[in-house]
Amino acid sequence: MVSIFRSRAKKQKVANEDRYFDRTYYFQTNVKQKFGDRDYENFAYDGYMSNVVVYKSINMISSALSSIGISFFEINEKGEKTELNENDDIVKLIKNPNPTEDYMLFLKKMVHSYLLSGNIYLQAVRGHSNEILEMYLLRSDRMSIAPGIGTIPSYYKKTGASDILHIKTFKPLDDWYGLSPMEPAMGSIEQYNECIKWNKSLLENGARPCGALVVKQSMSDEVYNRLKNDMDDTFRGSENSGRYMILEGGVEWKEMGCSPRDMDYIETKNSAARDIAMAFGIQPQLIGITGDSTYNNLSEARMNFWEVTVIPLARLIFSSIAKWISQSYERNVSIEPDLDSIPSLFEQRQKAWQVVNKSDFVSKKEKRDCLGFDTTKPKDHVSTDNNENNLENDM
Repeated sequence: MVSIFRSRAKKQKVANEDRYFDRTYYFQTNVKQKFGDRDYENFAYDGYMSNVVVYKSINMISSALSSIGISFFEINEKGEKTELNENDDIVKLIKNPNPTEDYMLFLKKMVHSYLLSGNIYLQAVRGHSNEILEMYLLRSDRMSIAPGIGTIPSYYKKTGASDILHIKTFKPLDDWYGLSPMEPAMGSIEQYNECIKWNKSLLENGARPCGALVVKQSMSDEVYNRLKNDMDDTFRGSENSGRYMILEGGVEWKEMGCSPRDMDYIETKNSAARDIAMAFGIQPQLIGITGDSTYNNLSEARMNFWEVTVIPLARLIFSSIAKWISQSYERNVSIEPDLDSIPSLFEQRQKAWQVVNKSDFVSKKEKRDCLGFDTTKPKDHVSTDNNENNLENDM
């Protein structure tokens, strides 16, 4: 917000004569800013809804995670896995958790909740046999936990139910709620937002630094108000950028140059954006932040994004849901991400294939087991014939 204030004439004794300093009228920008509180509402508004880096980061993680294919298995007492078909009740539940949402939309909302608040709350609608018929995601800011014995909640106050799946991050000073990645990043988020406001304010004032009108003589209130209004009406705003002034009566315009700190706006903005991306586990170049050469190319950055950020979060969510469902259906169910469905990991898989395929000291069965294929098809023997022991002949 640009304001103009009137300086008072100061009297000074110089060479035994009384004289007044030149009367100066300053145009300045108010820079006082009070940062927001650390709560869900501010995370949502100041972060997700007002910060393009946060918005891009959260949507990038949620879109990537929801695009992963999943496989369903039932594990028997011997630890042997049997893949579930599409007609199984558990598979149907995950693919269509409720009448209004499909698997991808439901999973996206879960990831959004996890990254914004550090918590995921799922409520189940159960049938007569205690089986889960539908699942709904509850808003984190509407949930409140009634502490129970140890670290087990007694019930959830806003719903009055105890049958809630609560997935949370680790928070060192709280036994009940998770820590949002927005919280450690909030300083950088506020700094980035202030950089945007600073640049917007500069554009609104003609994309020029502030300056001062210097007047050689005293000015009446009427003249002062007229000058102030003329400046606001004629020269303020980006549409008035480049207009020239006509000054009279000894009025002189002195421009105030930008300090090195002001000129460092771009680097400050990029540094804040880099810290925000780091908090979410995203490499800066993946969201268009320049000046970061940690990775030689985008391919390696994408691979790291999947391996460090997306896949561990996917496994956490899938394993938590599988455990919850297993207790309801009294079955030992496993939900696993299909890593072969991720294009960014193709190069890594290809290298693994080559290493395993060139190993002549293991059998076909061991090779197929290492690569996750059915081990019942090839014969379990090691042959000195390279063609017989080569996996490429069987794929």
